[in-house]
Amino acid sequence: PSQIMDYYISWAAAELPYAESSKHYTETLKLLPGDTLHQYYEPRVVVIDHERHSATDRMPFGKLVSEGGRQSLLPNVPSSGNWYLCMQKPFKLHPEFSYFVAEILRADPFARILLHDADIPQNQGIVRRRLENAGVNSMNFKGRVHFILVQPHHRLLALYELSTVILDGYPA
Repeated sequence: PSQIMDYYISWAAAELPYAESSKHYTETLKLLPGDTLHQYYEPRVVVIDHERHSATDRMPFGKLVSEGGRQSLLPNVPSSGNWYLCMQKPFKLHPEFSYFVAEILRADPFARILLHDADIPQNQGIVRRRLENAGVNSMNFKGRVHFILVQPHHRLLALYELSTVILDGYPA
């Protein structure tokens, strides 16, 4: 929303003509030239003394995966089942996302949905209501949706590695 961001930067080749595409954004749309590919990749993992570390906080995470596993990383979440992880900030979750979560829970009886906990209680309420409206509050799904606090980067990398599926909060 425009209260949070001033500009939305996109690649012209991925957009409709500017006059049309700019109508689809609340922010001012800025387009990168469409005749070249613009990409910058900064590694998130570095190897120090034969051990994987987060490039962001320089902390090791390999042992969290190999020695501790799911139970030590998130002791309040049962380590069994298939972990479906989405660590998008809750305000970025598309409203349809809740229906995808409900469908995953119906289709996979071993699914555990791990979602980023909201920093703002109001946002948490919105996410919970959307999940309830999608049918996620039924007794069949009790205890299978878990809200995860913000993780230090090395723990987040371990969480990604230990998850079965990584979900995007916006349908493509």
